Amino acid sequence: MAENIPPIQSPKIDDRPYFMDWLRKIRDRLLTAVLTTDTDWVDLTDGGTTTLHTHTSGTASAITVANEATDTSCFLTFTTAATGDLAPKSNSNLAFNSNTGALTLADITSTGNVLLNTSGKVLGYTSGAGTSVTQLTSKSTSVTIDAAAGRVITHNASLSSGATVGFSVNNSVYTNQDIVMLMITAGATPSDYNIWPVRNTSGVFNIYIKNIGAGSLSEAIEINFILIRGAIN
Repeated sequence: MAENIPPIQSPKIDDRPYFMDWLRKIRDRLLTAVLTTDTDWVDLTDGGTTTLHTHTSGTASAITVANEATDTSCFLTFTTAATGDLAPKSNSNLAFNSNTGALTLADITSTGNVLLNTSGKVLGYTSGAGTSVTQLTSKSTSVTIDAAAGRVITHNASLSSGATVGFSVNNSVYTNQDIVMLMITAGATPSDYNIWPVRNTSGVFNIYIKNIGAGSLSEAIEINFILIRGAIN
C-alpha cells in the first residue's frame, strides 16, 4: 500500500509569492486582536488596516446572590474604605452561622444604641464565658475568678443575725470603672441576706453579705455575678 502513495512534492519557486500571501491571510484570521496595553487593542480583521480601539475596565455594579441558610461557617466580606474600586476582604474574626443567624466577632464598638427588638431574646454572656469558684476556710477568704461572668460559692461558716462579712474577688477582667451585678441563685433563702459589691481597684472587687434573718445562718451561698464595662470619659 505504501508504494501507491504519491510522493510529497516540494513547492515550486513560482508558487512562493502565493504561498506567502496565503500565510499572511492565515495570520490575520488567527490573530483577530493584538493587545497593545491593558486597555487598548488593535483589530487585524478590518480589511487589513490596524484600527486602534479602546475598552474600559471597571467594577461590577451588581452581582447575583443566593439565599444561604444551612452553612454554619460563613465569613462576611468588607473593604478597607467606604468608596472606590476596592478588593473584597474577609477575616476569621467576623464569622456568621447562616443556619442559626448567629454572628460571631471579637468586639463591638457602637456610636448608637444596641437594641433587641425580638420578644424572648436576652442580652448577655454565652455558654463558656463564665466559670465558678468555691470559697475556702471562711466567708472572709478571698477568691480568684478571672471571667466577666460567673458564680462564687461561699464557705458555709456561721454568720450571726445582723452580722456583715466581706471578701475580695480577684478578677483580671474587672476594671475600677466597671459595674458588678450580683444575685443569690442557690444555697440559701435570698430574703435572708443583703448582698452588694464594692469597688476596690482594677483587678479586684469586694462582695459583702449581711444576715438579715432572725437567727444565725451556716449556708454555702451561691452568688452569680456579671460585669458591665463602664467608662468615665
